[in-house]
Amino acid sequence: MDTQIKIVILIAFLSLSGGNFAWSNPTFEKARKDYAAGKYAVCLQKLEALGQSNSDLVHYYKALCHQRTNQATQAKSEYSWVAKNSTNPSLRANAGTALRSMNKAAAHSSYSGAGNVFSQNQPQSSSRSDMAPALGQRLPEPPGWQRCQPN
Repeated sequence: MDTQIKIVILIAFLSLSGGNFAWSNPTFEKARKDYAAGKYAVCLQKLEALGQSNSDLVHYYKALCHQRTNQATQAKSEYSWVAKNSTNPSLRANAGTALRSMNKAAAHSSYSGAGNVFSQNQPQSSSRSDMAPALGQRLPEPPGWQRCQPN
């Protein structure tokens, strides 16, 4: 196969996958499974081990983990990154919704201390799976995010 054909195939693959390495990264897959099992701190450690990633999924899962472990400042930072930089419309929408929700909750909070000190010890139950989606499946929604029901 000549070089030009290889380049065209690579560009097509990257455009279809969004250039997102996370789906094929074993460390990310292990972190995703930890998140689904409610092991948010463990998941976060694995995601941090990936280093400075430009993967929108890595940033999104970091935000989810930070939010689940009551690290609001870090969660907002990661959600902001996803909302501004992701090429995935679902991720952008979920991150934007989570960010607005967190800002609204913070505005109504009477606590003005240092915050972000206490970890969440128990995983929150959910009626749906928090597994990361395969292509075409639902993304995990931020904690406390509720879908609007039609009348």
